[in-house]
Amino acid sequence: MLYYGKLETKTIKSTNMKTMKPYPFYTAKRFCMTRMFAIPVAIASFCSFALSQAQGQTTIIQNFDGYANSAALNADISLPTANATITLGTSDGVGGSQALNFQGANGSSPYYSQFTFDVTPFSLTGLADVTVQTEFLGGSDEYLQVQLLDSTHTTIATGPNVLTQTIPSASFSTYTIPFSGLNNTIDYIRFTYVSSDYGTTTCAFDNIATVSVPEPSSFALAGLGLAAFLLRRRQK
Repeated sequence: MLYYGKLETKTIKSTNMKTMKPYPFYTAKRFCMTRMFAIPVAIASFCSFALSQAQGQTTIIQNFDGYANSAALNADISLPTANATITLGTSDGVGGSQALNFQGANGSSPYYSQFTFDVTPFSLTGLADVTVQTEFLGGSDEYLQVQLLDSTHTTIATGPNVLTQTIPSASFSTYTIPFSGLNNTIDYIRFTYVSSDYGTTTCAFDNIATVSVPEPSSFALAGLGLAAFLLRRRQK
């Protein structure tokens, strides 16, 4: 025979004939509240992971913090034009870190300024971009161009021409060298100021980084499917 107890306006069954203790609904309520909050957290975590994969992973390969002074930095510089000056900015980098400062005086022959920076060789396989954080420090308006070179100094990929005075001077912006389907090994990065105003300009460069190819769209679709499934479970 079944007996009935009552808690809050809810009628429940009890098989305990002696104590007639109602079923502890607060336990069920606490479980439901935990589940209600856990599902959105799981969805948010997965969506954040899926978004990071869709955008590709960024890996910094050079932040210039390992250089003791300008002389040490210039030991990794090759083929500079006579009008190019490269120094280590001890607090000019991202967040006040170290940076490579490049000043080019384009008012005299050869009317462009340029140098090549030796990097630890890395492969472009599986990559979509190489990026450089850039800040304008002052001077004339010249065109900045950055190129990726192999061990023979052959140009593999070239970034856009950007007028230096359009680069922010109060914060860093991302200069991107895009490419697709390349598997070359990069040994050098060439920085050039192509003349526009034929004056002297200076920029700071920091956090040279590689960006991986985004995950396939099927991964994103799978993520959306999981999110929909979790939402459906929550509604139940």
